[in-house]
Amino acid sequence: MAARLTEFEEFLSRFNQLKGICGTPQRLMNLVDQHKGMAAAVAALFRCLRTTDLERRLQSGQKIFKQVPSTFGTAWADYERDWLPALSYISLRGAGLEPASFAPGLGRKPNELEPPDPGHDESFDPEWHDGGAAIGLGIEQWDVEAQGEAIDDYSERAINSSRIALGAYDYLINTIGLDIQSVFRRWRDVPKFFLPIHVSNRYGASDKGSLPHLLDDAVRAYVFGAPAAAIAMCRAALEMVLKQHYLPEQENNSDLSDLIVLAERRYSFVQAAKVDPIRRTANRILHKYHMVNRLTEEDERTIVSFLKTVKFLVQRAPNR
Repeated sequence: MAARLTEFEEFLSRFNQLKGICGTPQRLMNLVDQHKGMAAAVAALFRCLRTTDLERRLQSGQKIFKQVPSTFGTAWADYERDWLPALSYISLRGAGLEPASFAPGLGRKPNELEPPDPGHDESFDPEWHDGGAAIGLGIEQWDVEAQGEAIDDYSERAINSSRIALGAYDYLINTIGLDIQSVFRRWRDVPKFFLPIHVSNRYGASDKGSLPHLLDDAVRAYVFGAPAAAIAMCRAALEMVLKQHYLPEQENNSDLSDLIVLAERRYSFVQAAKVDPIRRTANRILHKYHMVNRLTEEDERTIVSFLKTVKFLVQRAPNR
């Protein structure tokens, strides 16, 4: 009995089947109504995405995925960039909502989120809604309720609950210093990590200090506004990737710049000219950190670039 496909494997199977039949997104849009095999492949891909909930999870859920086929990251990027607009067009046309004109790439960008409208939105959708604005709606409602007058024990309890919640929120923002808007923005900026099966298998689920834990720490440090910690975790993750997956014989080498050069000599896709400047910029940020009140937008972009560089090396790690 054949083993059941994972959601990643099933997507790859359905997506590759569709690409094999139609070749290009433009051909898909032009011929899907006349080609039964093409229509069936589209339906199978839609069914796969619906039953696995894969698209929603990747769009708005976690950032680190384990046990992923090595080809999935490239395939998913291809799907989002070139095929999703065509498939969205076909879906809209099937619902009788065909636009007057269409070109791949048009439409709302991932970071163009909207404030929820409580007039018709019943819940928060992280794929479409601005999280900071969503929380702001609740705070405004709390504020209205906190100004009310108690007419019985129940309403007094409700008003006090709103006042307590507002006080805790103000303490979180003004004393603890959490920037809600920036948290949601940074979360959207963080890349998704697809850890290949041979990489995931090196680490147990509870291994503290493992690569998945370092990546998770780096992501959350950046998202919650601890840039120095994010950079430190990125450096540690980069060093671990190079030592454990590229240069295992260099386990005792603690010079990150040397590891980058050695990896470039062995693997053609590792480009020290791109990786080392990020390392140097990150060092500069760490060294000047005590002299600045906050990091610049350029510094934040450096951290995201660092995360993307580590992601690339993780997903291209050789299978030893």
